[in-house]
Amino acid sequence: MNTPLVIAGIGTLVTAAIHVWGGGRAVLVPMKRAPFDPVASRTMEVCWHVISANLVLSGIALLLVGTVWESPAVGHFIAAHFISYAVLFIAVAKISRIPGAFFKLPQWTLFIPLAALTWWGVL
Repeated sequence: MNTPLVIAGIGTLVTAAIHVWGGGRAVLVPMKRAPFDPVASRTMEVCWHVISANLVLSGIALLLVGTVWESPAVGHFIAAHFISYAVLFIAVAKISRIPGAFFKLPQWTLFIPLAALTWWGVL
């Protein structure tokens, strides 16, 4: 068993749960109620669910790679995803001009440790 990958897998599934339930109430529902183009609104809803699916599938893949399916390439790919997500959240927070943006868009604080654990697990 590869402990860092198993921890990363569990952490990713916990992140998925936070995203779906906590973020759904805080972000998705208000976004769907906002008065803007219905096609843009539904596209953003699909993007939300794509991230949900990505997190769940990544968590499952990390658990598999950490227990029964040795595949460093999968781990590197998932770590790269998580780093790119963190960079995007940091960049958007930086350019947003929202006061306290780094705390209001805190997802990067989850993705950096998940990426680090995943990278460590495939070294």
